Amino acid sequence: ARCTKCKEAGSRFFQAGAIHRALRRYSHVAGCLSYMEDWKDAAVKEEAAALRKVCNLNAAACWLKLNSFKDAESACNLVLRDEPTNIKALFRKAKALEGCSEWRQAEQILRKVLELDKENKEAARTLLKVRQMAKQEEDEKKAIFSKMAKGIAKDAKSMVGPDAEPAAAEAKSPKKPEESHTPTTKATEAAPEHKQEPETPEVDGAAICRTLCVAASMVVGLTVVSTAVRRYR
Repeated sequence: ARCTKCKEAGSRFFQAGAIHRALRRYSHVAGCLSYMEDWKDAAVKEEAAALRKVCNLNAAACWLKLNSFKDAESACNLVLRDEPTNIKALFRKAKALEGCSEWRQAEQILRKVLELDKENKEAARTLLKVRQMAKQEEDEKKAIFSKMAKGIAKDAKSMVGPDAEPAAAEAKSPKKPEESHTPTTKATEAAPEHKQEPETPEVDGAAICRTLCVAASMVVGLTVVSTAVRRYR
């Protein structure tokens, strides 16, 4: 009876907009009823379990109002642990995941909600929004990857030293031997010609290091940007 009165007080606070005070009442009741394994009366135990479920659902609603999405998800998980198909718990968990920018996970749960309740218009609207946000995030990631690839390709050109191209071109077109006006002897005529070996381009080690550093910084930057986009969207 005391827990029921406390829950009712929480509901009055919630309707009045006193979310924090309502949350304290709901959390108190859910905490008091968190362990009922030793209860002997089955009817009382069943009634207490139903009251605990309602308080956890209401606590999740309070957490959502306060934009504390991880706490809202945890409250929903307490309900789903005992009742995996509870529509309110599933929907509020999806809203919590949406608040955390976990678009794909939210989409999966919303599809499950619509499987259980095809007429749930709010779930359908939220699913459409979540899909749009997931696509937008993927497009942003693709744009970042494209810029990163262009940057790596640009820096890759500096991996070879500045004299490499002229040296390579010179190696491809060997010089013609100069005509000698001195009389040739049989010994010189018999001497084999030595072909000029192409020069190996020198690799700029510093340029390689710069490129590797740029690639690493781009990967780190991509992670930071993706996290920031999801957190502050």
